[in-house]
Amino acid sequence: MRLELRRLAPGEVDHELIWGSIFFALAAAALLLSRVPGVGLPCWFHAVSGWPCPACGLTRAGVALANADPRAAFLVNPLGAIVMLVVGAWSVAALALVALRLPRPRVELTRRWEANALRAVVVAVVLVNWSYLIAHGT
Repeated sequence: MRLELRRLAPGEVDHELIWGSIFFALAAAALLLSRVPGVGLPCWFHAVSGWPCPACGLTRAGVALANADPRAAFLVNPLGAIVMLVVGAWSVAALALVALRLPRPRVELTRRWEANALRAVVVAVVLVNWSYLIAHGT
């Protein structure tokens, strides 16, 4: 694995600007939706199986975070709340890097086993979170 800080090359995609902007647009939408009672997306997996899907509670977690209630967000979907908080912090930092024209962090997985290990960890974390959602009937 290689981690480096470098300036964008000419013509290189500005991921920080794109994803930082998308996050703030979604956060604004969550804040607006938090003011509308009964907002939520129907979960077809839950309707058919009776079990929560791995993403159940993400809308409620986002609305709870928009209302500055991280405890409620964590109780609804722990992984979703953590990801939203981390992505939010990253988005603030990313847009600061863009505004200040600073070097950007880049991570490169240089070995096949690193990518496989990362995939395995992501799958394991999602399964543990899904187990929590099933156990707590979210």
